[in-house]
Amino acid sequence: MKLSLRLFIYAGLGLFSFTLFLMMLFPYDSIRGRLVREVENSLGSGYQVSIGKLRPYPLLGLSLRDVAIKQNSLTLVKINKALLSFKLLPFLWGSFQVNFDFTLDKSEVEGFLAISKSNTHIDWELNDFNFKDLGYLASRYGLNLTSRIDGKGSLELFPQDPLKTTGRVVFAFKEMKLLESEMKIGEGESAIPFSLPLLQMAGGSDKSGLEILIDKGSMEFKTIELKGPDLFLSLAGKVYMSQNWDDSRFSLTGNFGVSPAAGSKLPLLALVDKEKGIDGKFPLVLTGRLNKPNIQIGSTRLPF
Repeated sequence: MKLSLRLFIYAGLGLFSFTLFLMMLFPYDSIRGRLVREVENSLGSGYQVSIGKLRPYPLLGLSLRDVAIKQNSLTLVKINKALLSFKLLPFLWGSFQVNFDFTLDKSEVEGFLAISKSNTHIDWELNDFNFKDLGYLASRYGLNLTSRIDGKGSLELFPQDPLKTTGRVVFAFKEMKLLESEMKIGEGESAIPFSLPLLQMAGGSDKSGLEILIDKGSMEFKTIELKGPDLFLSLAGKVYMSQNWDDSRFSLTGNFGVSPAAGSKLPLLALVDKEKGIDGKFPLVLTGRLNKPNIQIGSTRLPF
């Protein structure tokens, strides 16, 4: 056997043995705690992260099961399976860089995450993402959405000063449907409940989607377009972020329209029927705080 071939085989066996040894003896419980701390610190105060099972995944990777992110005991998202492939040297020197692939119930998210002491960078792509996998929307707002969404984004986050956040997010709504929902607008005893019927909000040949630019304290919604059989919506404007997300203020303008069949199931529209334009669309203005929005259709301000 030629010397070069023997050296190649010995090097391969050595690398395999080292990797196997590392996987067997690596302190995975310590890594679990480190991962939880790093993610919680990157998200900021008020968030809790839990990891059910953690196992090695070749090479220099981890397989996680039953990962949950909560805010004040309210589950925001639950990840059934997460595959992480991280860079060892940055991890040993105090930073954290990892490629990830998350599987939720019916959704997949993949990307790259880098966490340092001062900031967090994240790039991601969505494939057939389903809003139903975000229990937060249903548990907090009563909003039952199903969807198939492709998209990508890049964010630079600063946990100690969220207003420094920058980035860009683009979504393409291949399909979006609102199931019958019992929602509330407002908080506490002053919250006003109302019902929403089944609405096909996106799908078919017309393209729907949104684009958001984030730059140091403001989120600019370049476009929000929903073009479905039951609902048309077009909005643009800005959200002015606050250290407390619920206190963020927004200013969005545009218009919307509904099909006759959907309109007959929305008695609220009878209050603003006079605002309908000759094209069948209603002018729409959204202002106020996220936890207490002001909704104005034409010259009529809704009473909540």
